[in-house]
Amino acid sequence: MELAGFCYSVFCHSCGFESALYPRFCRSQHKAINPSSCENLLESGRHLATVNRMRASNRQRKILTFFKVSHSAELSIGAAGWEIAQILEIPENRDLWRRYVYLTNDFDCTSSELKSYTEADFQSVQIPDDWSASAAAKEFREEIVAGELADHSPFDLPEPEIEFCGRAFLFTGKFSFGTRKQCQSEVASRGGRAPSLKNVNSEIDYLVIGNKGNSMWKKGSYGIKIEEAVFLRRGSGRPAIISEDHWTLSLLQNAN
Repeated sequence: MELAGFCYSVFCHSCGFESALYPRFCRSQHKAINPSSCENLLESGRHLATVNRMRASNRQRKILTFFKVSHSAELSIGAAGWEIAQILEIPENRDLWRRYVYLTNDFDCTSSELKSYTEADFQSVQIPDDWSASAAAKEFREEIVAGELADHSPFDLPEPEIEFCGRAFLFTGKFSFGTRKQCQSEVASRGGRAPSLKNVNSEIDYLVIGNKGNSMWKKGSYGIKIEEAVFLRRGSGRPAIISEDHWTLSLLQNAN
């Protein structure tokens, strides 16, 4: 099943890019992507509309530039993902991109510009057998997040105004308000979406953190969802990371 030709947007640790991808490619090449999650997000066609509305990410534009594919500023994340999938279905192209990532350690998503390198270095680069793009991407993300959170909490400051209708919310942690399903129900009743995902992706508008927190915060560990959100926010400004208190107040202000 082709699922309308699109998959949801994630930072793929297999090759080090964030992209809306063609499902057939995802399933055969990217173990980090869960096809069942993709199917859930396509419920009622809402995901496809979102993918076509969003602009292509910096990471997607970087890949297209690397392969000398011209693209406009209006290019959608879905159209970019389709193009990238066709490019990276070719083994030689996947090898070229892997060599670029290894040579430049370019896992950055804040810019669409390629990192500089010489053609001689590119042609002579030897990738060690034990090198893992997944491990390198994880290390890069952890370093970035550690720097972002060194002196302050992950929450957006100032606290953003929250819109519910047509927006996507992801919940993490334990909530004083109630169970996670109850929180998701409140969002749905106000016209929003609250998918049950294990990872944050670029379609999420708000990551809501439960008030009960996590004892690991004191040790400098915020958990995968929060770290992913901080990393994505650095590049695209979203998702907003908000507290349960701020979310609850917004519920009252947007009562049914």
